[in-house]
Amino acid sequence: MTAKPPSPRICLNHAGASPSSKSVVDRAVAHLKLEQTVGGYAAARDVADELESVYESVANLIQARSKSEVALVESATVAWTRAFYSMMEQQLKKNRNYQGVILISEAEYAANVVAASEWARNHGWSVLAIPSTKTKDGASTGVVDLEALHSMLSGTYEYHIGGENVLLDPERIAIACITHVPTNSGIVNPAQEIGQLLHEYNLKHGTDSEPQIFYLVDACQVR
Repeated sequence: MTAKPPSPRICLNHAGASPSSKSVVDRAVAHLKLEQTVGGYAAARDVADELESVYESVANLIQARSKSEVALVESATVAWTRAFYSMMEQQLKKNRNYQGVILISEAEYAANVVAASEWARNHGWSVLAIPSTKTKDGASTGVVDLEALHSMLSGTYEYHIGGENVLLDPERIAIACITHVPTNSGIVNPAQEIGQLLHEYNLKHGTDSEPQIFYLVDACQVR
C-alpha cells in the first residue's frame, strides 16, 4: 500500500510545531550515520569543534558579549527554570531574611508559575500577577497593563491578601517574569516597554554591578 503524502499544514506555533528544515534533518541523519560507523563517543569527539561553534553563532545572533553567556539545554522549560533559580539565588544572597515578591504576567506558562510558586512557598516569598489590560466590556486581554506595572514600581499599587488591602513595597520586588508570546493565547506582551520601566527603576534603586529588580523574559516565541 502506498503511503498517502502528508496533508499541507500551516504552523502558527513555529517554535514548537513547525516541520524541521531539510538542512536540519540532513545534519541529524548524517550524525546518526557517523554514530553507526564509529560509535557515539567517537562521533561526539569528531564534531566537538562544530558543536562549540554553535555557541559562537548563538552569541552573535543575540548580540551577547561572549559565548560564555550562552547555555544550550534540552527544552525551553529547563532553560527558563535554570535562569530563574539562578536569579533568585542571587537575590537571596543579598539578604537571607529577604521576603521578596515575584511578579509574573497573567498569561505566563504553567511551568513557570509552578517554579515561581515553589520558590515562594519554600522561602516565604510572594507571587503577584501584574494586572492585564481590559477590553471595552471589561474582559481581560492577558496583555500586561503598563500603567499597573508603573503603579507597582512607584509604590502606589494596592492588592488584596489575607482579607485586607496591602500596599506593595517596590523594594520587595525581586524579579519580573514575562512571557513575550504565550502559545496558549497568541497575545503579544510589550516586553520592550516593560523592560524600559524596570530599567528606569533600576537606575534609581540598583547598583552599577547589579539591578534591584531582575527581568526574565520567556522568549521561546517572539514576534
